[in-house]
Amino acid sequence: MAAAIAAGATPDVAQPFDADRMAALTEKLIAEAAMKGDCVIVGRGGQCVLETCAEAFHVFVYAPWEQRFARVQERAAGHCDIGELLRSADRTSAAYIRRHFERNWKDPHLYYMMISSELGAEEVAAAIVGAVESREMAALSRSAGF
Repeated sequence: MAAAIAAGATPDVAQPFDADRMAALTEKLIAEAAMKGDCVIVGRGGQCVLETCAEAFHVFVYAPWEQRFARVQERAAGHCDIGELLRSADRTSAAYIRRHFERNWKDPHLYYMMISSELGAEEVAAAIVGAVESREMAALSRSAGF
């Protein structure tokens, strides 16, 4: 806020850039990206921001605890408590969705598909693409009157 005032903004116009303002900006950017089409939005409440967007296809990709632990352990530099790091990340995601959208992060009603990454990256990607293509074909059939 001090920078805004130093730049000439009056105190009543200058507002702090806090977590709520960041979330509002993120929502705006997600909506703008979706309007342009053909994009993938990962996290930050995209499933909530675009909940009523007919073209959006929401997917929740999850992994078993052991797989998540091993993946982070491979990447973690230093000696941190990986279990606590994962639990903290989950709490943060859940809290963000709860605070800004009053929804449950893992609510299956927010997603068309929930799929385990344990199947493998190629298989998960193929399943998602197949589901999207199937949905698009069904929509085309309905619009053509079939």
